[in-house]
Amino acid sequence: MASSDPVGSKKDPTWNYAFPYQGQTKGTVCKFCNTVIKSGGITRFKFHLTGLDPAKNTRVCDKVPPEVQKLVKEWMRRKCTAKYQKDSIIRDTREELRSGLSQQLNSEDEDEGFVGQHDVDPRDYKAAMRASRQSEWEREQGISRGVSGPGGTSRSQPKFDRTKSVRQEHRDQPQASFPQSLYKSNAAKQKSIIDSMSMGSLKEKLGRVCGKFFIYTNVPAYKAESHEYKNMIIGAQECPNVPPPSSFQIMNKYLAMEHQEITEYINSQRKMWKTYGCTIMADGWSGPTRMQVINFMVYCKGKTVFLKSVNASSDIREHKYLAKLFKDVIDEVGKENVVQICTDNGSAFVKAGKTLSERYNFYWTPCTAHCIDLMFEDIGKKKKVSDVITIARLVTVYIYNHGWVLALMRKICNGDLI
Repeated sequence: MASSDPVGSKKDPTWNYAFPYQGQTKGTVCKFCNTVIKSGGITRFKFHLTGLDPAKNTRVCDKVPPEVQKLVKEWMRRKCTAKYQKDSIIRDTREELRSGLSQQLNSEDEDEGFVGQHDVDPRDYKAAMRASRQSEWEREQGISRGVSGPGGTSRSQPKFDRTKSVRQEHRDQPQASFPQSLYKSNAAKQKSIIDSMSMGSLKEKLGRVCGKFFIYTNVPAYKAESHEYKNMIIGAQECPNVPPPSSFQIMNKYLAMEHQEITEYINSQRKMWKTYGCTIMADGWSGPTRMQVINFMVYCKGKTVFLKSVNASSDIREHKYLAKLFKDVIDEVGKENVVQICTDNGSAFVKAGKTLSERYNFYWTPCTAHCIDLMFEDIGKKKKVSDVITIARLVTVYIYNHGWVLALMRKICNGDLI
């Protein structure tokens, strides 16, 4: 139940729409729908009002007024913006301090003479001196990794961790010739990334860094041929000393910007639909869970735009339901812009096409690939063909049920499947 304690002491204005939950320090009760949220505090309650929970595990309030929902969204946006600006100021300040320290060290290196053993490279000696002074400066500024705040200690406390494999233990160990996190390394602040590696040509060094990203994050290697990946590499080369974006920035700021760009592109394509006309294509898919999905796309002058996807599992065989779906798509595209509709050759799609042809002026065309599939299916029903298919299935089942036969088949067929 809700507590009767006053909420005026709460700083967040969102508390005007919630009660604290008795017995739970971070529990809240919605004033609009009386929903009890036992954890997460006011942050999760904001997700309850706005429906912006990134984990999608908070029930959305169905009784919140639109003006209140809009107001809370604006508060969340301002808080994120203020946090981002604060982090940017701190990051810029640290970069300025490090830059000033680097210039000071370089000037001191020019004035100092090198005195040491003959078997030590002077450049290695100076690099070690810079790293030592850098660590001393960070300790003075209180930004060392070991410093945890007032009363803290520079030595990290021992803690238990999960058991690691031998390969993972080697990966966690620092490597002198190939730093794991170049953008976090102190040496990378003083020298360029290229100088911090000592093997191979420049192309090989870049390949090693990019290769580690693909290998250890399970990204398919063929993604390296994508236009976006090559743009990312070129953009990183043109923006030196700029930290990479965080996951929060990618999923919020840059995702919204990308959505806006795609929306503008689709709007530019709509102008071409009015000039040249377009074709609406419906592509049906069935997954392992037997869920029937219909993808609607618009084709015009060599360019295809994905419009939307609909789950039609319960009504895929109802031609009236399909006719309604196509009607909504035609109204969205513009009935004066539609020249042709291309769908599967199923009976429900055929009836839906005939129903729409009576109301709209367009051509209905069955999908050629689907027609060919139906032709092969009918051919497979012939006795001469079905007997051969049955024998082939028996051979295939026998091979895959016997390991040594399967190994022999792979050796003879060079790994090809049958």
